[in-house]
Amino acid sequence: RLHILRSEMFASDETFDSRKAQSWQPEAKAKFDWAIAGAEKLAQARLAQNRNDLHALFALTLTFGLRADDVALIGKKNMAALSFTKSSNSYAQRLLARAPDYYDAYVATGMGKYIIGGKAAPVRWILRMEGLKGDQEEGVKELRLAAERGHYLAPFAHILLAFDDLRHDRKSAAREIFSELRTQFPGNPLFAQEIAKLDHPATGPGQ
Repeated sequence: RLHILRSEMFASDETFDSRKAQSWQPEAKAKFDWAIAGAEKLAQARLAQNRNDLHALFALTLTFGLRADDVALIGKKNMAALSFTKSSNSYAQRLLARAPDYYDAYVATGMGKYIIGGKAAPVRWILRMEGLKGDQEEGVKELRLAAERGHYLAPFAHILLAFDDLRHDRKSAAREIFSELRTQFPGNPLFAQEIAKLDHPATGPGQ
């Protein structure tokens, strides 16, 4: 509905920073908050019984990651999003320390490193003081792990990798990813639309 997960928004830092804040439909927002709160309650209850419960740690990784997506991509509140990203990353690190083959968790750690690695040097220094480290190259490596070996989040990791390819003008690599996703999810129009934009780029005046 909001057309947020599109290559135009993620094509560069400038286009991402110039994005507009969006609004939830109230009923959808209520359902989202209810689901997030319920998942967190269940996960915390499981951790109270076993602090190393892998599924609970993954659930908390997801809930805080989704909160970060909400406030960043819909609300355009970047600093609040970083706080949620930090929490998501913390649970993901706890999970991966106990189960390095829980590949879906690498989406959280990879995104955190990628986002923070793209910040200006003074911002990265401040974030490091808060325990958030950035390294875009390492972030891409972890997203590839999730894309190649993940279960639930592999398609999302592939989308993020395609957007990174577009940011670095690797259009053929991005098109290959979108083509694979279109085959995997023929009912989702996003991937065909992204391929069409690559095959028929918009031209400016006089072109």
